Amino acid sequence: MNKILTIIILALYLHISSCCHETENQASTCMQEKIEAFKSDATAKAVYSYVLDNEVYYWFNTDATYFDGVEYIYGNDCAQACYFCGECASPACIQDFPYDKTKWEVVWKP
Repeated sequence: MNKILTIIILALYLHISSCCHETENQASTCMQEKIEAFKSDATAKAVYSYVLDNEVYYWFNTDATYFDGVEYIYGNDCAQACYFCGECASPACIQDFPYDKTKWEVVWKP
């Protein structure tokens, strides 16, 4: 009886752990391709992800804002969603995305 109970508990645990993993942060095919291309860019520092309203966004970090440049944020559909800018006027969408890197999840970093 003890063996059967152990097997049932183990099977239940395996079922629960296999069906409940999150997939919302998976990058789309176009985003995976965009990230791979970005990795070969000499200015690439990191790619971060951030979830906003159940949508995943990706910040392609080059540290260009330190030199008055632009760093782009894309949606999982590969469309530009916003950007960080060094000295230009910030777009309204920037209020939705924190500039603090600790609030973003690292997707890739060399």
